[in-house]
Amino acid sequence: MSAAGMLGAKMGRSSHTIYHLRKGLCSPLANGAGSFLGPLGFSQLLRFPSCPGIFRGLQQGNCRHPGADTVKPLDGVRILDLTRVLAGPFATMNLGDLGAEVIKVEKPGSGDDTRSWGPPFVGNESVYFLSINRNKKSIAVNMKKAKGAKIIKELAAICDVLVENYVPGKLAGMGLGYEDINKVAPHIIYCSITGYGQTGPKFQQAGYDSVAAAVSGLLHITGPEVCFCK
Repeated sequence: MSAAGMLGAKMGRSSHTIYHLRKGLCSPLANGAGSFLGPLGFSQLLRFPSCPGIFRGLQQGNCRHPGADTVKPLDGVRILDLTRVLAGPFATMNLGDLGAEVIKVEKPGSGDDTRSWGPPFVGNESVYFLSINRNKKSIAVNMKKAKGAKIIKELAAICDVLVENYVPGKLAGMGLGYEDINKVAPHIIYCSITGYGQTGPKFQQAGYDSVAAAVSGLLHITGPEVCFCK
C-alpha cells in the first residue's frame, strides 16, 4: 500500500498514531518524545504533549483544559511540516494551536537540531524544542534518498499545506521544490520561509536571529563595544 493509502486508512481524526510509511526510511528518532517503536517494531508517532503528563490525540477532547472541545478554525486542515530550528516550527506550532493536523518531518537519528539545545531539558528532550513543537506529530524520513523523497510527495498529495525553511534551492536539489510538489499536489499551498528571500545577492545564506540583529545594527546598542550582548 502507498504512503498516502496507508495514512488515509490510519490517520482518522480520533487516531493517536501515524504508522510507518516505509520500514527503514521512517526510523524512530533517538530519544524522541514524539516517536516510539510499536509492537511490531515499526515507528509510530504521537503528538507532542500539550497537557501535563499526557500525550494528546488528534481530538481536542483528549485535553483536560476547559473549552478544549470547541471547534478550532483550522480543524480538518493537514500541514506537512518540513521546517526545523525556530521560524518554521514556531509558524507550524501556531497552525497546530488553531486546530490543524501537523506532520513534522525530521531527519533520522537525531531529529530536529533543537532536540539537543539546552539546558534546560525535560528528560532527554530540550525544553526549547518542546516549547515550539507542541500539537504536532513527528516522523523521521531521509529526504536525500529517492524513496524518502517519494514518501514526502505522497504525504504532500494528502496534505493541504507544505511549510519549509530550507535555503532556497536545497529542496529542489532533492526533487522536492515547488515545481516538483506541484506536479503531484497541485492543490497544495507551498510556503517557503527564508532569511533573504528567493532572489538577491544573499538569497542562499541562512537567516538567524543573531545575524539579523547584527546586520541591522541592533547589537550596536545592546552592550559595551568590547562585548556585544544579544
